[in-house]
Amino acid sequence: RGLGIQHMWNVMRRSRNGFTVADLAIDASTEDVQVSHQHAKQYCLLLERAGILRKQRTGERGVGRNIYVLLGSGNTGPKAPRRYQSVFVFDQNKGRVIGSVTAEEVSP
Repeated sequence: RGLGIQHMWNVMRRSRNGFTVADLAIDASTEDVQVSHQHAKQYCLLLERAGILRKQRTGERGVGRNIYVLLGSGNTGPKAPRRYQSVFVFDQNKGRVIGSVTAEEVSP
């Protein structure tokens, strides 16, 4: 689990001029790991919302392609960012989390 995400992250870090979702899916796929267009799109949207990727639109006459660029500040190292889901109790009166926090990794 997670090899596709790691492969996509490696491609993103090498793509200095940006990449499309289609390019990412193709370049991150190998014989052993297949990255679907949908999985690549979901991961790009996740990282864009987190402020790690920036989307640029290019093209002519209204027909364009979204090019994603990894921001310099987002390239923090070789391990891919992962999406986690957490469960916690927040006390609105005290403005803090009470008790323990649990988190588990989920697909983008």
